[in-house]
Amino acid sequence: MQLDDKQVVFSADPEGKPGEELFRVGSNFGNTAQYTQNLKNLKGEPIELNGKMTLVSMKGGIWLGAAGKGQAIAKVCSPVTYKDFLPDDFDRNDYIVEIPPGVDSALVIAMVLAYEKMEQSYD
Repeated sequence: MQLDDKQVVFSADPEGKPGEELFRVGSNFGNTAQYTQNLKNLKGEPIELNGKMTLVSMKGGIWLGAAGKGQAIAKVCSPVTYKDFLPDDFDRNDYIVEIPPGVDSALVIAMVLAYEKMEQSYD
């Protein structure tokens, strides 16, 4: 377990090797609140995404701005939430991610994967 775990998201060159650092994803102790650092929009202006995802509740969200107050850009939940409607072959590390039209899905997936990587440090 790390107290100050941060995941770094890089661009990739044509061979798939890491290029420049795009942004970082960090979290609080316990990994119940996530945030981005050094993230910029297409105009080069700084923006911040905040997440509130927890393993205990098996659900959460990602917002542009303050968690729960900014613009919601993704809803995240475990397939366990829908266990009566989905096949039984999901495990604890699977997620259902709902992303509205117009939101950068790669950005949202990068944040969810960073959350999962930080969550694994508690195993």
